[in-house]
Amino acid sequence: MQKVFPHYDCNSTVLDLIQSEARDVPAEPQRPAPSRLHSPQPNTGTDTTPLLPAQQTTTDPLKMNIVNLSSALFSGASMVNEIIQHSASAGDRSVSIHLTNHTKTYILVNPQVYTHSGYCYNPPQPTVKEGIREICSFTKTTGTACGAVGVLTYDIANDCRKTLKRLAIMFSVPFDYSYYENWFALGFFGTDRACDESLYKLMYNENDGTFTRTKALGTENSHTSTDKKYTLRGTMTPMAKAVLKVEVWEED
Repeated sequence: MQKVFPHYDCNSTVLDLIQSEARDVPAEPQRPAPSRLHSPQPNTGTDTTPLLPAQQTTTDPLKMNIVNLSSALFSGASMVNEIIQHSASAGDRSVSIHLTNHTKTYILVNPQVYTHSGYCYNPPQPTVKEGIREICSFTKTTGTACGAVGVLTYDIANDCRKTLKRLAIMFSVPFDYSYYENWFALGFFGTDRACDESLYKLMYNENDGTFTRTKALGTENSHTSTDKKYTLRGTMTPMAKAVLKVEVWEED
């Protein structure tokens, strides 16, 4: 009679498969006991050390099928894991902003953030004192086809914490590099200028003299305030995990 093998579910474990097949394998017939008239075989010096499991071979087609199936399951799981990790890595979009205050008499306070896409991963430092560098970062939202795009602002204040000017940093790390590239812009505004979508659209699309925008190629972009008191200098990498470095200087 032809034996019908059960249908295997890919979610079953290899142990379940082995146990299922073991129940269907007929027991081997009892072999006759060796005759006592036969003398024991002489020791020929052949090594009879048992083989390790990895060294053992089998000609049983049922066992061979189980071994092949288990190898395929583990190989498939490993391949899927590699694909997921590669896709996650390929989809990373982020920017870290290194902001250095090179002024001698001003501090940077009241940071504000607007994200057009993505979110603030590492928030900006509340106060950046003279001669200090601080770092914040923005990244794409997991599971979405978007980049890390937005605006960061700080207020320039004197020792009495009176705000004098608002600096703005626009950054754009797109998701699709087939149509877009990394861009950034540096500018100065009045302290009443909100850090919102309108500011982002202005710095990304327009030119009104209050800021300077450039493509991120690693070269310097600089912008001096209209009153000639402050200057922003910055560079940005063109990579998916971008680094944006900005310096604040006071003019003599």
